[in-house]
Amino acid sequence: MARKIYKTMRGKEVDLEAIRSKNELTIAVGNAQMNARGDRVGKGGQIVKTRENTVADYYENTPTSAPQPNIDNQVKKKVWIK
Repeated sequence: MARKIYKTMRGKEVDLEAIRSKNELTIAVGNAQMNARGDRVGKGGQIVKTRENTVADYYENTPTSAPQPNIDNQVKKKVWIK
């Protein structure tokens, strides 16, 4: 990912990518129960499930496309055979 440095109104430069990587393992505030990377965090800040495992489970259990309708029956009804 390209590093982009933002400049504030007061002229101060801020590197958001550096801030993200620095706080990667910091626990999120609130009831999200995950860190900044997206890892599931349990009691005491221990990583229960990594972001990569969560994404892999999602794609393993989710169909890649919608089921295709059976067009053969629809075509036979609409086609007139002479």
